[in-house]
Amino acid sequence: MAPDLASTSKSTRRHSPRTSNGIEELDDGGYLLRDAPLNDVCELLTTKAGLNYIHTPELDGPGYLVNGHLHEGDPMEHMEHLSFQYGHSLYQKGKTVFLMTDTQLAMLPLEEWRYNFRHLRPTDLNPHIEKLIRPLLSDKGTWSFDPKANRITIKDNWVC
Repeated sequence: MAPDLASTSKSTRRHSPRTSNGIEELDDGGYLLRDAPLNDVCELLTTKAGLNYIHTPELDGPGYLVNGHLHEGDPMEHMEHLSFQYGHSLYQKGKTVFLMTDTQLAMLPLEEWRYNFRHLRPTDLNPHIEKLIRPLLSDKGTWSFDPKANRITIKDNWVC
């Protein structure tokens, strides 16, 4: 006959760790990662953040296994650290997060952003614009400056 768990005191109950695909949930709320696939770790973190995650097939394989311990904290901050560690970028559209390779980033559509300068004269700004903006743009990013409107226009794909 099976023991009645309801009558067992909390101090004698054993809490077995839940393990899935190299991810072990610990009693302290953290996770122990042992050769856990990067896509699975990202899915876990985005779920904890209340977001969706789309698996990236290019990130499956032996080069993308995670080992370590994740403590409680901001799941998206953990995602940023993982993306940095593996040399990729996070991209969020709505409630869906993607961990993207450079090739995938290059395929994102360009978005346009405009900024009107109110207190600077074009002659003060023009020689310095490229030095300020070029390092911030992706390879596909472009920018233009309209001195008559005192406006800068940037077209690029924005990644978090």
